[in-house]
Amino acid sequence: MKIINYLLQTLGSTVKNIHIKNDLRTIPVQIVLLDRNTPIPADSICIGTINEIAAVMKHYEIPKSVVFFAPLEEQAQSAAAPAVSLVETTLNLIPLYNKLNQALLSLRKAFPQGGSLESSFDVFFRNIVSRELSYEDEIKSGLYELPFQSAEAYNLFVIEASDPGRFQSAPEEIKADLRNAFPTSNVTLFSNRAVVMYHSPGRSIHLAVERQEALQSILEKYDAYAGISNHTRNFEMIRTEYLIAKRILSIARKMFPDSGKRIFTQEEYGTYFILDLCYRQYEQICHHDNVLYLTHPGLAALIRYDTEHNTNLREILLCYLLHDRNLTKTSQILFMHRNTTMNKINRIVEIVEDDLEDPLIRQRLLFSCMLYDYYEKYKQKSFKLLPVLETDGNKTP
Repeated sequence: MKIINYLLQTLGSTVKNIHIKNDLRTIPVQIVLLDRNTPIPADSICIGTINEIAAVMKHYEIPKSVVFFAPLEEQAQSAAAPAVSLVETTLNLIPLYNKLNQALLSLRKAFPQGGSLESSFDVFFRNIVSRELSYEDEIKSGLYELPFQSAEAYNLFVIEASDPGRFQSAPEEIKADLRNAFPTSNVTLFSNRAVVMYHSPGRSIHLAVERQEALQSILEKYDAYAGISNHTRNFEMIRTEYLIAKRILSIARKMFPDSGKRIFTQEEYGTYFILDLCYRQYEQICHHDNVLYLTHPGLAALIRYDTEHNTNLREILLCYLLHDRNLTKTSQILFMHRNTTMNKINRIVEIVEDDLEDPLIRQRLLFSCMLYDYYEKYKQKSFKLLPVLETDGNKTP
């Protein structure tokens, strides 16, 4: 329903009832104001009242590639509606004609040779990622040709299936499902992944609950996972948003395979992307990857203590700091009594020999714990600690 969705976006909130049997096969040839004495041409938009549509149907065979638009009339003979593709709006005939005519002119301008709307985002996105489109004017021109345009902010969804060939075996099915769930979004398949440019309503940084549920349902159907970028109004950053969302998806899936989650947002997992950048730059500069030397010295002491005593103080510290030192919340997450948690935190303070009341110390310890999490779970490595000398204490790496 590529062309229909574009027309619905043009009409916006005026659309009240939708009964679609078939999409338009090509960009509509013309807009027809209904006349019960004239046959209906194929591949056209027809505008009239419900009663006029019913009268035309009695005299002529209606081509499948026709969509009717009608003002909403509560007392009209609505029985005709299910037999044809019909959209009812709150607009009267003349404003409705003007709106649809404007949309048709935009379509013809974007696609002077006619054809499908689907290919435009495929080509545009491929050129963005390959950097064939990189200048502001080029990108703006490409955006103008997309089926769904918006000046609002957007997020990119990067979706990959557990089976890399899943989407290639049924490309139209996954694209149709995503379009139905996000009808005013641009959708493409790229490098065995599905990509959705979702136009975010308003200024909310969170995906609405109903949209999350729709996406979750699709992910479960295809045994797939999604990385979602932050929203932005800068359309020059489409390639950047794609690369970030793709990398976050890769990191989160490997680090948290048993989390039960299928949706990984930049808002929640973006720190691990930053740590990934940090790791790769560190490795390039230092010619080794022992990132222990970026961490607070107390982390090495905690790791040694956990290894020697078979404890998990480092994990407790990470949870404690992630939840703003809330003992009750930390205890609930770790299934420990509050007093037990408090005793362990006191022991952690003794080992790291630093003040958790200092926000900069807390920030550095949180960074250190998350970096170790990344190093252990994503890189699947452990810090290389030197043997402890009696005169060194526990804090010498």
